[in-house]
Amino acid sequence: MLDQRFEERYVPEPLAQMARAARRRRPRVVITGLSALSPNGNSVQEFWANTLAGKSGVAPIARFDASEFPSRVGGEIKNFEPRDFMDAKEARRMARCSQFAIACARLAAQDARLELPVVQRERVGVLLGTAVGGIDATEEGMRTMLGKGWQRVSPFALGAAMPNAPAFHVSMTTGAHGYLGTITAACASGTQTIGDGAEIIRRGAADIMFVGGTEAGLFP
Repeated sequence: MLDQRFEERYVPEPLAQMARAARRRRPRVVITGLSALSPNGNSVQEFWANTLAGKSGVAPIARFDASEFPSRVGGEIKNFEPRDFMDAKEARRMARCSQFAIACARLAAQDARLELPVVQRERVGVLLGTAVGGIDATEEGMRTMLGKGWQRVSPFALGAAMPNAPAFHVSMTTGAHGYLGTITAACASGTQTIGDGAEIIRRGAADIMFVGGTEAGLFP
């Protein structure tokens, strides 16, 4: 809408016509699969129904004992079992935000009726957003190093903590070996991946993109 108003006011008509023609030639990008894991629900349907009903996902923390903390409420994702989406050994090697990302990627593929692993691997990409990445893995690694020494730190700690870990794990899980990236833009990270993912498809760099955001900052 803003682009249209700008064109009408400031762009000469011949150039405006060329711009409109160029937009018509651009490939149409559509969303074919959705998923959600959130404090407001563990499915798109549950999340949307609770949102429309004005239900808040913020509640007293139950995942750990928060009685000693100044704040004892948070937005928890409840009833999430990583082993429903990956084996236990794999789950232990990654941060919780990566577990969420894998689960949502599988659920979105199921919603889109996209069989995994994907067939045309080089034409399928992943672009995920996160503000802090595997901060729980960072915290756990630091506590282990300070309390028990660096020799006791998990060899997977650094990889689990990195912001690009969720995108990497989704790529490996889905077989998407095309475009791979991570956006870290605070609260806008996940939203930005949707727009950028659409542009990646429009310019011909991919046919399918897994996009979205993941965060797991609630830990003792």
